[in-house]
Amino acid sequence: MQSAYSASARSFQSGSSDSSDPVHREMYKLLQLRQGSRSLKLTAGNTEIEIGEKADLGWSDAPNKHNAFGTLRGRVETLSQHKDLSFTVYELSTSAAVRCFVDRSFTEQVREIWGNVVDVTGTITRDHLTDRPRTVRNVTRLIQVEEGHQGGWRKARGVLHSDIPAEVLVRQLRDGE
Repeated sequence: MQSAYSASARSFQSGSSDSSDPVHREMYKLLQLRQGSRSLKLTAGNTEIEIGEKADLGWSDAPNKHNAFGTLRGRVETLSQHKDLSFTVYELSTSAAVRCFVDRSFTEQVREIWGNVVDVTGTITRDHLTDRPRTVRNVTRLIQVEEGHQGGWRKARGVLHSDIPAEVLVRQLRDGE
């Protein structure tokens, strides 16, 4: 069994990679995780194989994507009607650009949401390794999100006026007193 792993690693090292080989897929994932110029050392029995460069494989996108139905929140920056109706959302938490493809029935709604924060619901394709969204297709819902005012969080402070200290109120609510 060790010789099979060694042979697979050697073929990967020489550039003869195959996306149907599970060992090659796992080696590719490991190479994407390494940092800087460090090499990847694979050991099987007495054999040690060192892969020094990130492999540039034509099949690299296939194992790195997964799709799931979900909602993405971001600011709409770019609209396009070329071939398909689409727009780019910059996700609020990561500032990653995510391309969203919608049906022509959303044309008016897409015009109205430009420049605003929205929740886009549809099939989200994410990078398998980083979990960052890449695209949203089959969009079923677009909802504009009400943005707060800068510094508006300060108004939430002290909403409940009471002479009882906060820690006592929290304890009473928690304990059901």
